[in-house]
Amino acid sequence: MGCGVGVLGLTLKKLYPASALTLSDRDALALAFTRLNAGLNRLNPVQTGGYLGFSGLPQKSFDLIVANLPAKAGPPVLRHFFSTFSTCLRPGGLFIPVIVNTLEELASDALREIVFKERGPEHTVFCCRPQNPADPEELAPYIRGNLALQSCGRSLDLKTVYGLPGFDTLSYETGAMLELVKRFPPSGRTLVWNPGQGAVPAVLAAGSCVLTLGSRDLLQLEVSARNLSPHRAERRHLPSPAWLKESFENLVVFPDPEPDAAELLASCCSRLLSPLGRLYLAADSTRTGRFLRALRPQGAQRGLRLINSKKIRGIRTVLACRDERD
Repeated sequence: MGCGVGVLGLTLKKLYPASALTLSDRDALALAFTRLNAGLNRLNPVQTGGYLGFSGLPQKSFDLIVANLPAKAGPPVLRHFFSTFSTCLRPGGLFIPVIVNTLEELASDALREIVFKERGPEHTVFCCRPQNPADPEELAPYIRGNLALQSCGRSLDLKTVYGLPGFDTLSYETGAMLELVKRFPPSGRTLVWNPGQGAVPAVLAAGSCVLTLGSRDLLQLEVSARNLSPHRAERRHLPSPAWLKESFENLVVFPDPEPDAAELLASCCSRLLSPLGRLYLAADSTRTGRFLRALRPQGAQRGLRLINSKKIRGIRTVLACRDERD
């Protein structure tokens, strides 16, 4: 659980090649690296999947669950994780989590059937038997509160979650994007990449957009889909927009934070847009600038024409259109 690039899981597969291994993470990029590393080390077949905790996994299906739990997940999520692991553990199975020492007391209080425990300089490892499990509802431990939103003449009440920005007030990027789509309303098939807490999809769904939500972060997709109700949207849990195979009439994009994400987006956005399709982008000025520079290598524009650009509070929005002749 929380496999990252596969260090723990693939080491187990190397030591015990007959084991049936499942590697899970909420980050699609982590899953992609895990599959790559499994191939590089000739450890196929392994099964990978995106899950939030144990929700969606088959019950009583594992003899061993190993997890290196990040402190940044927050105490409510960690407590829920500790209270639900038994739903997927077979009788007599073992759950072996490792956690930073500052959260050792939290884990000791939540785990009931501890058979082994060892504290190191920075981390503590536990070995536990199954205990009476709680309900592994997908978003329950992440919910932080409600956010009331007035935008484009609509009143919305959104659920917000721990682990994502904008849980108590709109981020500047989200506010800037809402202003952009208000001035230039999109319609038709629309991809929202990195939808965050779901404010932008909720506003667009009330109009004439047919939505697809995309992100490498499964939590963004789940909370946004919940906030779309009663509207529905397809979901794409992928490492980046470059992995998409279909085209859209609109791309509404909050770029990923990695240094090369803006350049990667610039290299594929024309391919992802249908003729005369529009790209809506909101990010800090640095990433937006990198995106715009990447659109114009050696004078070429990669098939996109800039329509509007605006800067406010360190955030810059961009509206571009795919050329009809491209």
